Amino acid sequence: MRKWIFFGLSAMLILSCRRDGDVWQQKAYLPLFKSQWRLVDLLPDSVVSVDDDGTVVLRSRQAAFRFDADSLLMLDDTMTVTSEKIENLTLGTRVSTSGVTLGQIARAMNDSLGNDILLNHGKLRFIDSFDDSHSPPVDVDITDLFVQAAFLAGTMTLEVTNGFKIDLRELVLEVRNKNLGTVVLRDSIPYLAVGQTHTSQFSMAGLTIEGQLTAQMVNVSSPGTPVYPIVIDTNDALQIKVTTADMRVQSATARFPEQDIVHDSIDVIYHLDDQQIEEVRYRSGTLVLGLEHTFPVGMHLIYQAPDLRRNGAPLEIQVDVPASPDGTARRDSVEIDLAGYHSDLRGIDGDSFNVSFAVRRLRMDSSVGVITLTAQDSVRVFSSLRNQRLAYVRGYLGKDTVDFREEVAVDDVSAKRWGAFHFREAAVKFFMENAFGMDFSFRIDSLQAVRLAPSQAVSLTSSLLGQTHRIDGMSDPAGWPVQDSLVFDSVHSNITDLINLSPDRWMIKGRIIANPTAFPGRRDQFMTEQSSFSVGVEYELPLRVRIQDLRVSDTFEMTDLPMDGGASVMWMHWKAANQYPVAIRIQAYVWDSAGGRILDSLFIDGPMQIQPAEPQGASSDPMGRVFDTTESKGRVPLTPERMQTWQSGTHWIVRAEMNTRPPNRHVVFYDDYALHFSVYAETTTNIPVK
Repeated sequence: MRKWIFFGLSAMLILSCRRDGDVWQQKAYLPLFKSQWRLVDLLPDSVVSVDDDGTVVLRSRQAAFRFDADSLLMLDDTMTVTSEKIENLTLGTRVSTSGVTLGQIARAMNDSLGNDILLNHGKLRFIDSFDDSHSPPVDVDITDLFVQAAFLAGTMTLEVTNGFKIDLRELVLEVRNKNLGTVVLRDSIPYLAVGQTHTSQFSMAGLTIEGQLTAQMVNVSSPGTPVYPIVIDTNDALQIKVTTADMRVQSATARFPEQDIVHDSIDVIYHLDDQQIEEVRYRSGTLVLGLEHTFPVGMHLIYQAPDLRRNGAPLEIQVDVPASPDGTARRDSVEIDLAGYHSDLRGIDGDSFNVSFAVRRLRMDSSVGVITLTAQDSVRVFSSLRNQRLAYVRGYLGKDTVDFREEVAVDDVSAKRWGAFHFREAAVKFFMENAFGMDFSFRIDSLQAVRLAPSQAVSLTSSLLGQTHRIDGMSDPAGWPVQDSLVFDSVHSNITDLINLSPDRWMIKGRIIANPTAFPGRRDQFMTEQSSFSVGVEYELPLRVRIQDLRVSDTFEMTDLPMDGGASVMWMHWKAANQYPVAIRIQAYVWDSAGGRILDSLFIDGPMQIQPAEPQGASSDPMGRVFDTTESKGRVPLTPERMQTWQSGTHWIVRAEMNTRPPNRHVVFYDDYALHFSVYAETTTNIPVK
């Protein structure tokens, strides 16, 4: 409801005077209200359009269907986990060398031959043969590697070199744990000539080994030197070399060397039905990198994704992970925002798709010295990609078919006002806009106009129904979306019947296909975060219409009429100027807004009929343009009783009803057509002549 304040009394009084006997009669004309209706003011601005020739057309576009980028492709959350236990740790390679001298063996003989060897050190002598001798145990120290360990795997290699000047035979070598006294290994050597080396390799699996070992020749024999004498040197040694390698432990108290506990290459494979994606750019998302462990030693977690780049730099994360000193599971993680990162999904060799490549390393810190690990200790490295939203995607985007059934409300022009028009012609256009870098196809299978009250429906008949329309994709992400349209007009369909139903709803059924001619080998398709395939419905209704009961109204505040000073109101004057080529019935009501009721009306006998303005050349062109107006005016007597009623009112309500005459006649509306209606009061004041 709009409110117009009445014209001011002092400014708008129109005065005239005449003498009548002993009084002067002064007449004044007081404007009460003035209403103007232009068709462009009666309809919503959102739908009114004026063509170049000034004719009014109703146009409006509403969204019918939208197929967004997120509907086509979503990267699923992923997680890859690597679990390792102490059994996968290595203790490195260690070499320990010791020796047994000729003098030690001679003293162990404790007989005349042993004494003879010891007394003739440095002299040229024959050495008699001897049997079943032995040596004292000698220390083999590998505590720089471990204090004690139970092994799952590993090799211990013995190398025994004869540094004596006599051949040896029937050698038996034992290696024992020094404190436990248990035999670690026993090696028998049938014969070992002067300068010869014998090598044996033993498995450490299942053994418990101390870092302090002893090596002992528990049996040694020799044929002596029966032919040639030798210079006896009691410092000559039988050299024993112990090499441990490839050691994996079940439990250990050891100094573990710096090493990678985990070093794996991971392929994150996205399961995307038939899509074949080669690259993406993230709008948002999170990479979570974490570690759960019980190791009492600090570690360094490294994640490298060479094909995940931002500003040209590959993603590399290094996290220092504190130790778990009490053996309870410790969990640490870090989150990386993926926004702005570009990812190559062609795999490590660049010849695949839907594959993200990364390297994870967990490196043990060796600076803490000796630590104890058991079979229950473990590490668990995990990485996951979550909530991935894409700003750009390139590849083959796959084929997707969507059957839609949409209900589109007719909101821009109410069914009541639309129902006042009976259009001579109409067109409904379906606009298609493709903002993907791939082709789409679109078809409408049925279109129905539905009116809710009374319940009615009209279905469209057209040869265009069921036909598929192909829309090319964009050629450049920075370019403009590709647009196309499908028009149902009055010539090739019954669309005007649907419009003249004054529908509240459009019921639309159809199908949209993304990538209608699917070709997986074509991976140059793309989409951005703004990509969509949208369909909008637009109606175009030229106002070449018949009108039936088009109702308009205005509301004005009531002005107090000047009744003091001897003034009286005798007449209410009205004037109408109609430029519309339709008949208009108009009435003005006195309204009590407080009571919500009409008190009186300007025209007692009902609304005033105002004739239509006739177009030029009406006989030959009934829809011609109107340049003149039809003017009507008159006056209505105002009795004291009506005056009293009017004075109790708060507002004027002016209502007009438009109808074409004759009813089956179509007329054309132009933007400058208007109806002007004004009312003013005639007051008379008697002024005595002095």
